[in-house]
Parts: sequence; C-alpha cells; structure tokens
Amino acid sequence: MLGHYTKSPFCSKALQRYDVLGNFAIDEEIILFIFSIFVTNNNNPTTNDFIFMARHNLLGALGEKAATEFLIKYGYTIRESNWRCDRLEIDIVAEHQNRLIIVEVKTRSSDFVLPTESVDRKKISNLVRAANAYIKMNNLPHEVQFDILTLVGTPENFEIEHIPDAFLPSLKTYR
Repeated sequence: MLGHYTKSPFCSKALQRYDVLGNFAIDEEIILFIFSIFVTNNNNPTTNDFIFMARHNLLGALGEKAATEFLIKYGYTIRESNWRCDRLEIDIVAEHQNRLIIVEVKTRSSDFVLPTESVDRKKISNLVRAANAYIKMNNLPHEVQFDILTLVGTPENFEIEHIPDAFLPSLKTYR
C-alpha cells in the first residue's frame, strides 16, 4: 500500500502531507492517478522523470478531484473520470437532468492566465470527437452538453467557476 511510507524515491515534496499523528503520508489515489498517466506516456520511466511528472501534474489531479466533488454536490452523477479513447480524453463524463455532460477541467495556481484560454479550437474538436466515441461505445440516447470547470488557487482554497454549455460543437460540412 502506498498510503504510509516515511520516505519514497517516487514522491515529490508536493505530494507529501502528514496525517493526524504527524506521520508522513501520501494520497494513494493521486499517486496512482499520476503514475498511470506517466506510465502510459513513457515506455521507460526513471525516478527523476516520475518526480518531475508528479510535480507537473499534481495541481491538475487535485483540481479534477475537486471538480468531481463539486459536480456531485450539485446533483450530477459521475459516469467516468479521465475517460480515454486512443489519444482523446474526457476529464469528466457526468449526467444531469437527462443530459450527458462532457466536462473539461482547467486548473491554475493563479489567474495570471485564464484557464478557459487553453480551451482552443483544437481542444474543442478533440472533446467533440471523444464525446462522439463515448456515445457510440455506450449507445447513449442523451442530449449532450459541453461544460468547462475552472479552478484557480490552491487545493485547500480553489475558486471554482462552472461554465455550463460553454460551447456548441461545430457542424461539419461535407463536399
């Protein structure tokens, strides 16, 4: 179990926290999430690579966890988190009011750069393609809505903004 190591060569300072007794602890769910991302993107991981990856992805992983909790609090049913199909990914797939909600989560430590600025035309196109694949694979008849959840700050004090119906998928024209 990853939960209570006193030292770990695979864990950066950013992942360290202390339990109620003052013992060093690691958030097992976050470590496994980050490690799964790392292993799928790197055929030959080293300790140094993993430490860099953990620091780089920790805020995003904590943001996605907070976003999931936020949606549940407001009555959304979470179907999937970090759903992948080839190189396409959906951060959160949820259901709410008989709609399938495709959620893109953007987390930043400061509002120097707005998180929504990183949801560009290519990202939207990939989300729409991923949503189409998800719908086809699961044979879902639901209406689809694309939302963006932005989280700014620290994990202890995220400012969360939910943008429902953030964009509509573009219609393709065929010649």
